[in-house]
Amino acid sequence: MMLAPDLVSLLNTVVRSEERWRFLRRVLQDAGERQTPKRLTGAEPSWASALSDVPVPELLAQLRAHAPQELAAIDALAVGLLPASERLGRVAPVAPAHLCLVGRAEMLDSLLAHPAYRSGGHLHLYGPRGAGRSLVASQLARQAADRVPVVVWLDGRTRDGLAAGLHQLARDLGFPVGAAQQRSRQLEAWFGGRGEWYVVIDDAPEVLPTCLQSKKGQLVTIGTAPRPEAHVNVVLPPLAAAARSEAVRRWSRGRAQPQSSELSLAVTVRIAAASARSPSPVSTLAAAIAALSKEAQSMASLLRCFSAAPLPFSLLRWPNSVPAPAPLDEAFQSLLQSERICRAAVSELVRAGWAHWSDDLLVFGEWPAGDAELAVPHHLAALLVVHALHASEELPLSWIPHVRKLSNDPTVPSHIRRAIAARAGRLALSTSDPHFAVEWFQGALAALDDSTEARAASSGLLNDLGVAWRRSGRLDEAAAVFRDALALDEASADADPLPAASTRTNLAHILREQGNMNAAHDLYRAAHAARRRLLGDAHVQTGAVAIQLGVTAQALGDHSGARAAWTDAIQGLCRCRPMPRLLLAKVLQMMARLSMREGLPAEALPLAQRAYTLLMSEHDDMDHPSVSVVRDLVSGIDRQLDARSADS
Repeated sequence: MMLAPDLVSLLNTVVRSEERWRFLRRVLQDAGERQTPKRLTGAEPSWASALSDVPVPELLAQLRAHAPQELAAIDALAVGLLPASERLGRVAPVAPAHLCLVGRAEMLDSLLAHPAYRSGGHLHLYGPRGAGRSLVASQLARQAADRVPVVVWLDGRTRDGLAAGLHQLARDLGFPVGAAQQRSRQLEAWFGGRGEWYVVIDDAPEVLPTCLQSKKGQLVTIGTAPRPEAHVNVVLPPLAAAARSEAVRRWSRGRAQPQSSELSLAVTVRIAAASARSPSPVSTLAAAIAALSKEAQSMASLLRCFSAAPLPFSLLRWPNSVPAPAPLDEAFQSLLQSERICRAAVSELVRAGWAHWSDDLLVFGEWPAGDAELAVPHHLAALLVVHALHASEELPLSWIPHVRKLSNDPTVPSHIRRAIAARAGRLALSTSDPHFAVEWFQGALAALDDSTEARAASSGLLNDLGVAWRRSGRLDEAAAVFRDALALDEASADADPLPAASTRTNLAHILREQGNMNAAHDLYRAAHAARRRLLGDAHVQTGAVAIQLGVTAQALGDHSGARAAWTDAIQGLCRCRPMPRLLLAKVLQMMARLSMREGLPAEALPLAQRAYTLLMSEHDDMDHPSVSVVRDLVSGIDRQLDARSADS
């Protein structure tokens, strides 16, 4: 298959000769193709023109209109050449079958002329699977991209996949990073404030996201049944037999390599089974899988273990420093040990029509049932997710559908499901998303079994869940969970006393915030005694709970108890290495304010000055908020001392 002349011209114009072949290979790899372009010119002395002088958007629009068979390569090229702000009008490839728009031309023309398409509104396309709903919608979207500045294609097969698509849109629009609820409000205001947008939701859920319920703009949904809230419902009946035959002929001609007769056969039976009412579609599709290489078959069985949402390739990579699990089939071993083989297996599935690329996400279709999807692949997919989560400092939204599916998959061993959900919850907590963290930790607790290891982990998971409830503002739920964890710690004869001290500290935090100072003080005192015994005074955890012990003592009116606790904390933190300067500065300020309340400004001044020195060494900024607070404290003490000196 030759490249379009305009695309060849563009490549020859904007890409340096020494980089052209490498760049083109990357573009074609992203598009899921293996082609051998023969029309690129050889070495050239310099760039023919600067990229800024090339009308890339106009050129891409021209190619969309006159060379639709090259859409995959064109779209991949647009990602490399245009910034996000300029390519929002571009529609990512939504299906690898854009050559097969057969038997729908008349319907497409009527839809392009429909008021719901031209002027806005909600258009719903429905019909049986294999009727070409997504292909018709993709053609509508590509036409809209020439006149509407923002065209978005969303995968609605899973709730999390749809959320990930909306999150990516918010990033492309330049919205600041925030929690899920904040992103939803931002998008709702954006969609409601303008009408120049075109959104397609493939396999749309029953309830659409709130941000897409605006009466402005154009919305196209795809499903298997009509939607009563849509302005227009259009049914796509199954293709006629002649149209199905032509689709198979075009697909096999356009996707298969001349020397790959088995692949051509696989593509043919794949489309025939998907578009026709085959008497035995499972066996027909299984025959298409059987025509693939062993590595591609293994990749297909692995992909079936993930969610139906678009899959980041990063979740398929095994860490080089970790040995592959054993025993494992040789084909799976090769996928784990070689990124080249892994990518080649994915590319084969793309060429065979089982999957396609949308930017850097792999979108795959429905798979036939079979024994290959059982046992090792589910276990292996779960381990891939575990390693990816532990190597990441955040939980990308595009991972969530797959992480959630495998953490709930009963075929995955319970200890791996627990590890997935617990790590996802901790990542959600670290990125200030406690509501999602609650869901993950509840899932991790649900995966516990009756093993000794699980019983030992349950108290830690309950503490994590309690922290998530606390950060969500649900103090009653947090207190109940911490009490359950403490009961487990106290009931176990061989429980580690350090985690039990942490549980007491967490429960004390909640009781203090609820105003139950007496109970909180007793828990802090017990936790402080345990940490002093096990960790010693010169430990950050011991000092931290001593500070809280002083806070509750002061709240109960016991100033001498507060002073004693804070003195212990200061002495212990000063001996820690490295010295926790921020924590030490915090307790020094508390002691200084206590001295001020007791009428001892001369005693308070050196404490406040030392806190100021520690904060300046930490922040090196006189205008830092923390530094400003303690500077005001020092100034206030100085004024009081000056006033006393003047009075005397």
